[in-house]
Amino acid sequence: MVRKVQSTHGVGEHLRSARSGRVVKAAFAARHGMSVTQRGKSIVINIVKTPSTSAAAQDAQKRLVIALLSSVKRMRVEDLERIERQVGSMDDVADRMLKSLPVPDPVDEILGPFRTTESVRQLVGVRTRQAVQARVEAGTLLAVMTSDGKRLFPDFQFDDRGQSLPRLNQVLEAFGGSKDAWDAALWLAQPEQDLGGQTPAEALRGDNAGFVVELARRAGSVLAS
Repeated sequence: MVRKVQSTHGVGEHLRSARSGRVVKAAFAARHGMSVTQRGKSIVINIVKTPSTSAAAQDAQKRLVIALLSSVKRMRVEDLERIERQVGSMDDVADRMLKSLPVPDPVDEILGPFRTTESVRQLVGVRTRQAVQARVEAGTLLAVMTSDGKRLFPDFQFDDRGQSLPRLNQVLEAFGGSKDAWDAALWLAQPEQDLGGQTPAEALRGDNAGFVVELARRAGSVLAS
């Protein structure tokens, strides 16, 4: 994925959502609604966006157009002409305006919200951040790093009592450990046909944990190839 982390957004006191900025391999990306292109030696993943035709989306478009017209009407003609001379056509101006708007990232929708290290420390009941780090190194906590160096913990790995996923260390090992944590996180959070539509994370808490580990090994070998 060629996107880089631009920001994080608060979702409660210690929960946040963030873009991954990861490069994901083609075999995995294709399963998650992403198009794949080859650029030199790199595999580039592009999010496939499907235009929404819902009534809510159409209403939002109308409100945006009205708001833009209202703002433009307050501007002087001289200012508009100056902007067009500097930027190019008004089509270019509109394109730049729309590109500046925040849009949700599909990775956020799949994995979010996220917890910070301090939130996890309180949730699991340890005294220090080093104790959290020790659990990450042991593979009993799933932590991902954003492209701007922030460590975040997908919240789906915790139950209501703050317990993390059983046999998580075996799943992470199948995906190559912490260096491929984003791949493991995406796989854990997506429904699997082989699990009857459950996500691997959900199935790990049931009677099929051993089968989930086997599926993780298969997925990890595909990504490694």
